[in-house]
Amino acid sequence: MNLLVRLLLTTILVVVLAKFLPGVSVDSIKTALIVAVVLALLNTFLKPILVFFTLPVTVITL
Repeated sequence: MNLLVRLLLTTILVVVLAKFLPGVSVDSIKTALIVAVVLALLNTFLKPILVFFTLPVTVITL
């Protein structure tokens, strides 16, 4: 349920941001949903890797 709510909110935000940002357009809700899924996948797989690689910098700056 939480995943569906997050995907729905991300989809809505993609559509809203496309209205406000010049040069950004979304053809349909389907396109916005695909963008939301891609962002969710990137967040799921890349975030742990980036946190791992930036951990030494985080520890040094404490």
